[in-house]
Amino acid sequence: MKKILYITYFILISFICFSVSAKNDILTYNKTINNDYKIDYILDTKDGYITINDNILSSYIDDKLIAQKEFPDLTKLAIIPYQDKYLLVGIDNNNLNIYLIDKYLKVSLSNLSNIITNFNNLKLYSKDNKVYILDLNKGSLNSTTIYEIDENLTIKENNFSTYSALELHNILNSTYYMIHQDGTTTDNKTSYYLDSTYTIQYNILVGYYLNSDSSTTGLINILDNDGQIIKTITEQVPSFTSVKIINNTIVALTKDNTNTYLYLYDIEGNLIDKITLNNMTHIKDIYRISNHLYLIDNESSKTNIYDFNCTITKDEDIYGTVNIASSMLPNEKVKIDIIPNSGYEVDKIEVKDYQGNIIPLTSTSFTMPNKDVYVSISYKEVITNPETNDILIIILFIGIIFTFTTFYFVKKVRWLK
Repeated sequence: MKKILYITYFILISFICFSVSAKNDILTYNKTINNDYKIDYILDTKDGYITINDNILSSYIDDKLIAQKEFPDLTKLAIIPYQDKYLLVGIDNNNLNIYLIDKYLKVSLSNLSNIITNFNNLKLYSKDNKVYILDLNKGSLNSTTIYEIDENLTIKENNFSTYSALELHNILNSTYYMIHQDGTTTDNKTSYYLDSTYTIQYNILVGYYLNSDSSTTGLINILDNDGQIIKTITEQVPSFTSVKIINNTIVALTKDNTNTYLYLYDIEGNLIDKITLNNMTHIKDIYRISNHLYLIDNESSKTNIYDFNCTITKDEDIYGTVNIASSMLPNEKVKIDIIPNSGYEVDKIEVKDYQGNIIPLTSTSFTMPNKDVYVSISYKEVITNPETNDILIIILFIGIIFTFTTFYFVKKVRWLK
């Protein structure tokens, strides 16, 4: 009897240990570092990151400071990757200023315009070699004006009505739905959104319900590509303030008076895990830097760093076999080994990140981005050259005639003998 109890206990302990370890295979705690200064924003670069602190930019490679630059009198700074460089936008005495900078913060082009703007929260979006500036405070659009910037840094002022719904959706992606659904009321509850993200198939909006008794409930809505809600998640937390997608998993940020939490859900909306960040209550956003999550608390001057894998998903196909690594680190070279089945050959190789951006290919290799990747292979049947068929038929026909002719003469010679 004791033996059975020991075995049962061992199995139970093993199961519990396995369950706990299985929960932690998406995000792995790396370290906590002390911040030397306040960080308002941090942008991932190809081999490092750029931070914004008021009007001071600092550029890092492998966590080492390589450049620092102050932009005097510039306020409300915002930055976005653009054409292998970075577009910095700010406001100087109500005038819109734009700078094209590299990772060493050197300015290669600028437009210190005379355009007067009353924008308060600059949000930048990039599409087809253009950058678009909105005045967006979380899910609330403060102005119907859009500033459109081309590759020469020429600024064009437009109204939302200038663009079709499809154009706006292609520019803003999940922000488009966040703007349109912010403040909607159903069942005496009004939804307010604070952040959003998207994948090829889904749009994720996070925020809170304002209930009829003025209390709030944390809210996550999963939408399809047409903006239809396919899953609503609510939690007894004040709100979800930031969201990222990692390994096809929703990572949402929330906090109370003492701690900050990361809630992890699968894409169907099932809770996977909850990570507690003790005594950190001033984390505003989740930042992706290479294959790390940075959670910055300016009050405690600390940053928690978590690691994750960048996964590679391949299409299963009956026409061939694809051999490729299941995960890689950002900036590593990834080789795609394709073995077509007999009678087929590779027609097209397409590699996209999880948000639908095309990853450039060199032959059958690509450089891993800091996002999950999907690899799709198209095959086509091997068609025999019709001219070759004609030649074979002619040769066969000549062979048959030659055989019959030979047979005829051999028979005639025998008869003569």
